[in-house]
Amino acid sequence: MKAKGLFGYMKTKPENWDFSCKRISMEMRDSVDAIRAAMKELEGFGYLDRIKLGSGRLVHTISPSPYIGIEPKIEKSSLDSYEIIMHVEDSLYS
Repeated sequence: MKAKGLFGYMKTKPENWDFSCKRISMEMRDSVDAIRAAMKELEGFGYLDRIKLGSGRLVHTISPSPYIGIEPKIEKSSLDSYEIIMHVEDSLYS
């Protein structure tokens, strides 16, 4: 729930807003570590993008469409190990 609240807070800010964990923690009355954890959760689900600058500062960008650029994990089917061969004679259309 904390990540959802943080996302809502971040969506209300202007596009060029500087999202500092310390500033957010003072406004939301949560610890800096709690804010950082919520940001990591949002980043993990594709809602937040963090870029580290050469100066060491982080720039946060809210994604309008989560999961863009993130490949889904597809489990292998147990049928992948079988080779299915169909002969033309067995076809209904022969």
